[in-house]
Amino acid sequence: MSFVAKTKSPVEWKLISEVSSAIVEEPSFEANAEGIQFRGMDPSHVAMIDLNWPNASFEKYECDKEYKFTVRGDELSKLMKRTNQSDSMSISIEDEDYMIVRLEDEAKVKGGRKRKFEIRLIESSQSTQQVPKLSLDSKIVINKKLFEETLKDIGAVSDHVIFETNQIDEIDSDKTRSYEINVIGKADSGKAEVVLNKSNEGVMEISAKSSNPIESTEHYINEVKEHKVHEEKKVEELLCSKCGMAEVYLQITDTGIGDGPYEPDKNMIQVKEIRSYRCGKSECKHEWKEYVSQLSKATYSLSYLVQILKAVGTSRAVFVSSENITMEYSWKMPFKIEFKLGDAGGKFNFYLAPRIDDR
Repeated sequence: MSFVAKTKSPVEWKLISEVSSAIVEEPSFEANAEGIQFRGMDPSHVAMIDLNWPNASFEKYECDKEYKFTVRGDELSKLMKRTNQSDSMSISIEDEDYMIVRLEDEAKVKGGRKRKFEIRLIESSQSTQQVPKLSLDSKIVINKKLFEETLKDIGAVSDHVIFETNQIDEIDSDKTRSYEINVIGKADSGKAEVVLNKSNEGVMEISAKSSNPIESTEHYINEVKEHKVHEEKKVEELLCSKCGMAEVYLQITDTGIGDGPYEPDKNMIQVKEIRSYRCGKSECKHEWKEYVSQLSKATYSLSYLVQILKAVGTSRAVFVSSENITMEYSWKMPFKIEFKLGDAGGKFNFYLAPRIDDR
């Protein structure tokens, strides 16, 4: 009975060591025929990492049963500092007491050395964590460096960050709605705000789930005093949803809910604007409405986001084909960041709980 996982270089293990150490002191790994998994939550239960490293990612992978092995994070980190880029790295479990690490300079950059290390396994002090099943409203695919710079701007004035998705008037080339994300930091000393949209270099995608009219929304709208109506204007890029002709007029009504969260009932949504459309064609005159929600607004601790991005660094293990990361969030829901691990389907997700005092 044995478990062996060999990679062409130690890059992936270096990354995993850094990321896991940012959350837990004693990472526990699970291995089976499908691959290696790691799931850990920080002591305050604010941040969580979920790693999925499939067997196809390895140069050699053998696992004849399910294994669970726990190591001290500082010991794994020390060992990773002794690796070289030219080393192949093999992890194996041959008994219940030690994890065996073999390093071989196959390219003979460092003289062709072969090295072997043993790390004592320990009993896990963490219970098994469940991955949250989330359906998040807003999504952005962004260059990691741009996101880091955005957080630095926010960190100049605040220790927390607010993400807010808003629908804008522009229509994308595929006739879908356009969105922008306001990244905001507030403190007694001042305020910082960065607006991200698809016109920015480094922003590949911004999307949000449509808040189509539903019974609870209609009920909520009837209770709200519509207090501000903008002028009706023609929308050149939009086609009528009934006749398909380009003769659509738009009127935006502000519901006056303000910036604060509104949750009168769990089945109701927070509506920011009512967008009324009217087809100008005399033979059609079709009318319809769209309700723009502001559910995708939430506040998170800045330090956790900075910490995980620092742990990831600029490793090739994550950014094989690009340096882009995918992020998702919703009102009063966790913030999720997905990082790629190699080019064979490996990835790890970082989850961050929202601040309770959502400002």
